[in-house]
Amino acid sequence: MRAHRRRPLVSAALLAVVFWSSADAELRMWGINEDDRSWQSEARATTAIDFSVPGAIQIAGFEPTDNITQALTWVSAFPIEGYIPERPQAHIWNNYPLKESDIPLVDGDPNTSTADRFKRFGSNQTGRRFSLDLGSRFPVNRIAFFPRLTGVDDEGIPYWEDYVRGYELYVNNGLEFGEDNQPIYQLMKRVEFSRDSIAVVEFPNQFIRYVALRVLSKNPFEIAEIEIYGSGFVPKGEYLSKVIDLGEPTNFGTLNWSAVALRVDADSGDLVEQSVSSTGDATPQADVSLSFQMRSGVDDSPEVYYEITNKFLNELTVVTEDAYKSLTADVKGGVEADQVNWSTWSEPFTASGQAVALPSPRRYVQFRVIMKSGQISDGLRVDDLTLEIASPPLARRLFGEISLLADPAPQDGFAMVPVGVPSRFAYDLLADVRDADVGIDALKIITPTRPTFVELLLGADESSLSLVAPSDFEEASDGLTLYFPDHRIAAPTSLRVIFDAELLVQSTFFNAQALDTESEELPQPVLPPPRPLRPIDDPNSQVTTNKLQVLTSPESRNDVLRIADFSTRVITPNGDGVNDQIAIQYSLLQLLNDAPNTLEVFDLSGRRVYAFREDRGRGPHTATWDGRNVDGRLVPVGLYLLRVAVEGAVESFAETRTIGVVY
Repeated sequence: MRAHRRRPLVSAALLAVVFWSSADAELRMWGINEDDRSWQSEARATTAIDFSVPGAIQIAGFEPTDNITQALTWVSAFPIEGYIPERPQAHIWNNYPLKESDIPLVDGDPNTSTADRFKRFGSNQTGRRFSLDLGSRFPVNRIAFFPRLTGVDDEGIPYWEDYVRGYELYVNNGLEFGEDNQPIYQLMKRVEFSRDSIAVVEFPNQFIRYVALRVLSKNPFEIAEIEIYGSGFVPKGEYLSKVIDLGEPTNFGTLNWSAVALRVDADSGDLVEQSVSSTGDATPQADVSLSFQMRSGVDDSPEVYYEITNKFLNELTVVTEDAYKSLTADVKGGVEADQVNWSTWSEPFTASGQAVALPSPRRYVQFRVIMKSGQISDGLRVDDLTLEIASPPLARRLFGEISLLADPAPQDGFAMVPVGVPSRFAYDLLADVRDADVGIDALKIITPTRPTFVELLLGADESSLSLVAPSDFEEASDGLTLYFPDHRIAAPTSLRVIFDAELLVQSTFFNAQALDTESEELPQPVLPPPRPLRPIDDPNSQVTTNKLQVLTSPESRNDVLRIADFSTRVITPNGDGVNDQIAIQYSLLQLLNDAPNTLEVFDLSGRRVYAFREDRGRGPHTATWDGRNVDGRLVPVGLYLLRVAVEGAVESFAETRTIGVVY
């Protein structure tokens, strides 16, 4: 008989959160617009983000009179080689062999120009090419370029006379590339000879990333400015924050934000605000979406920077970010993500108020915002961002590992079990609770199916584990929760939980949270021991998995459908309440998405008399048949074939049994 918790339960939503907490912990909010912080002050890198609205960021949008080049950060570059992902800086270059900066062409100053670079006596300027990579896609409908419109040269000739008389202008939308990964350009205008010093190319409003200007005329020329205009919003904006120092190792609660969708009214041209639903999508009109991601770390650098200290032996030394930036290109050894001290990016948060499921306690966090628009007329603004945080923790360190009870040291380092078959596991936990910590009086282990509790052992270390009886426990479809207030963990403790559970997919993580049920503080996650493994971080030296992950055995990985039980082999649908119908218990395994399930009944001639179809996902299910055909009439006495089937992405799987019908 299963025990039931008599005290109010911690909610399922709360248990799903990964946190660090204490009875004396301070629960507070970190906000982007608090304590002199702003979106701009906390930005590390942005692409197509507008900071012009106080206290907010929005996907970049432009009025018809806005010169888009002035909203970008420009770099004088070299011709591109291969595909370049979207990037926060815009780049400009030309094909002239003597390289000088082309920044004057996009600096917004009509008095700076290419000067005499393309005015050399006797030089044929045909074929000069200027290329611009805006870094991302922008709405564009007009491009203009011109020389200096005021002033004269040493011979008194006005600068405006040295304009490009023949040209071709090309654009690319940032999506179409050739086999060589070079942009495939579309010719927008070709001019053999022009009498206008100001060249203007107009076309329907469209998303553009690359612009190429090819000179067709031989005459000397200069260009003072290339201007790009359009109206509407860019299709994608990204914001990456700086590494945020929370001051001390901290527990993460929920991530919250407020946002509004923006739409340019087709008739009036006015900007109209719309609400954004809790799923991150605007309703009911604007075609926009919004998502957030976070990562957490124990130091202030999510990346590892390397200096080449011996070129012949390719020896690398870790240096700081500032030191790396000061290195010359020939000794920069590259940058990679710090996978030891930092988590990977979280799954996208698409709704405000979602729990932050990141390793904790952590002192440092970083977040990024991705805003997308499916229409040039639609935009998105984020007004606020807050993160719920709390400290100190339940335990200084909380490490766990899972193994098969009968195989604590598997050869491959993974606990491996047949899919869909109950297996007995040992979950070992190291809880390093110190004086300033709150302590632990409950534990929840997340399981893929309803578990069966076997026993709990506690001790000062793994060598002194002894059997204790929990005050209460719960076996639910999402996990096993143990309550042990009479054995509250208030000092460094080893803990072992023995339970039965079955896997439904090839790889399963048995995550867990420690709880303090005597307060309203948040759970603290159980983490796998860090690598390289130190003896003081090992939950159990006899267990060598050092993981929370369990795999299914290779021979069972093709199992998809497993019949568990038939309630009866003979049904008597006469209404007396005894065997009036049959219930088939079965499990679907290995499925990543819902798949069509069918229950079909055939008579011995092969004629189908009944069929039921429904999409179902992995896990245990029940199908029933009450002895009636598709018209609702009772079938005749006799033997029937009952077939349960699931349609996989590649093939179908079915099991057939014989069932009798009598009256």
